[in-house]
Amino acid sequence: MVLVAAVWAGLTAGCGSDPVESRSAADPVDGTAAAPSAGAADGTVDGTVDGTVDAETDAGSDGASDGEGTDEGAVASATPTASSSRGDSVAVVITYGAVQDDTGFLEVSGFADGVVEFDGTCVLTLSQPGFADVSTRAEAVPDARSTSCGALTVRLDQLGPGPVTALLTYRSGRSSGTSDPLTIPTP
Repeated sequence: MVLVAAVWAGLTAGCGSDPVESRSAADPVDGTAAAPSAGAADGTVDGTVDGTVDAETDAGSDGASDGEGTDEGAVASATPTASSSRGDSVAVVITYGAVQDDTGFLEVSGFADGVVEFDGTCVLTLSQPGFADVSTRAEAVPDARSTSCGALTVRLDQLGPGPVTALLTYRSGRSSGTSDPLTIPTP
């Protein structure tokens, strides 16, 4: 009995009382090393990495948001589709897309379904006929069963009048995909 207790003590040495094993970016579930994800830990409310609009547009966006948006106009993507130019195809879902009148931003949220990855990036592309596309990007944040894009925002003054078509694209070292288009009315 003493031998069994000693072996058990040796096997469990260094283990905490919590039976749940914790993981970090350097020790992910699949055993590979990955770079840590900044996500929303950078202090931004909207989850943008640098808050800029791609060079396709005439002016930059500061990406700031006070987080006081409303839920009016929330729209979910009906059927996610996946498209891939590299790696595994993943379904990307837009969960919210609306104009935040009180902040002057258009906001879109979504996630990559069924993948938990530490190296993903989300790109929101907004299109309008007769205007240059406007894009913003954010580091994706892994969750329990998906990888979240968080909330990506674009200032309304970066857009023309009329409805905007939003596409959310997710890319990592292993997978990629694009959401169904979502039409968002703008003032």
